[in-house]
Amino acid sequence: MRKLKKDALIAMQKGDYSKAKENFERIISNKEANDFIWLEYSICLSKLQQFKEAEKYLNIVIEGKGYYSSHALIEKAYIFFIEEKFQECINIIKDLIDEKYYYIEDIKNDDRFKPLFELEEFHQILKPSREFIVDEYITLKLIGKNTILFVCGEYFISCYGSLLTRDIKDNEKIIEINSIDEIIEKHSKTRILLDDSEVITPEEEFWGYCSNLQAWVENNHEMGLLEDHLGFGILKKMVKTCNKNILPRFKEEILKRLKSSYFNVLVSFLREDLISYLTQKEIFNYLLVKEETMIMLELSLLLNKQYTLTIEIEESLHEVQYRTKGKLHLCIYNDHVSELEIEIKKNNIDELDVLLEPIILLTELHHLFIFLDDFSYAQMKIIQEKCEASGFLLEYGQPALMIFEKRKNKMSNY
Repeated sequence: MRKLKKDALIAMQKGDYSKAKENFERIISNKEANDFIWLEYSICLSKLQQFKEAEKYLNIVIEGKGYYSSHALIEKAYIFFIEEKFQECINIIKDLIDEKYYYIEDIKNDDRFKPLFELEEFHQILKPSREFIVDEYITLKLIGKNTILFVCGEYFISCYGSLLTRDIKDNEKIIEINSIDEIIEKHSKTRILLDDSEVITPEEEFWGYCSNLQAWVENNHEMGLLEDHLGFGILKKMVKTCNKNILPRFKEEILKRLKSSYFNVLVSFLREDLISYLTQKEIFNYLLVKEETMIMLELSLLLNKQYTLTIEIEESLHEVQYRTKGKLHLCIYNDHVSELEIEIKKNNIDELDVLLEPIILLTELHHLFIFLDDFSYAQMKIIQEKCEASGFLLEYGQPALMIFEKRKNKMSNY
């Protein structure tokens, strides 16, 4: 089946739909078809203008309600469009965007549907029944059954998940809670469940989101009032697109969340590329005790390198999304440096003595990672001796990297 599938898809790419059809039919005759095969076969039939047959197989995918069902609906809408069954086409698109609004972005980016955009019926299904302008950058629209958030005049997200309406001033326990994420974790009923046990109308949901977003803006984008992925996502969009003046506030909220919940948010912040908005000095000043801020600034100057945050350094070496190209990395725990990277150039081993002087003053440092310029084992031995004299014992050693642990009574070899 694998070869037949590959041959069929290659034929599709080359526009040889007759050959593609033959291969798909051989797969189907062997009873090895799945939703992906049915979908691609249907597209192939459409290309050959065999629309009735294509619709038949698209219905198989749609009725299965699997991953490809929405793609099959888009293809079915296109068949109706080609057959000039415009109302049926519009009805499918309406059902799609009622389910997930972002499907409209797929349709808008599909050149086959361009003539459809000129129809008044198409514009009607995108016309909001309610609209709320939070400020000049944020607008909410109720389109069909969905609350749609627009940031900087562009579609941002279909709202779903958690609503928490409350009078912030009257909430006596607000100071005890860092964020809505914590409340949701402790109180599952704050999450809207659109089932028989807890039903709200789309309009009620819309006004709930409006209330939340307005409270968030009125409280100077206090991130504890929204789920992290939404609040930080909005600010990131604004910084990149329409309001660079919000950058200091954006940075402040990133640092506050790191300070209050470092390990819980660091991974997601690295994945979402939020840490890159922070300068080295901001990281040091906000997350480290004053003495270690000064030490790290000195190290950065000596190495002529900037530092940034990562997860556990050894783990980050295998996960490139947690590392920043061109920078050295450190880990912070309870306001202190816990893991640290430095670099030593091949012809400059003596600089290690200068670097170790401030490093040994990092009282909570437990792992030191030294990147080498393809050193010989004789040079590595010199580095080991220098580090051991400063209380660091070798845990791992290779010509490009040596890892030391600050721990007593441990024998080490490489």
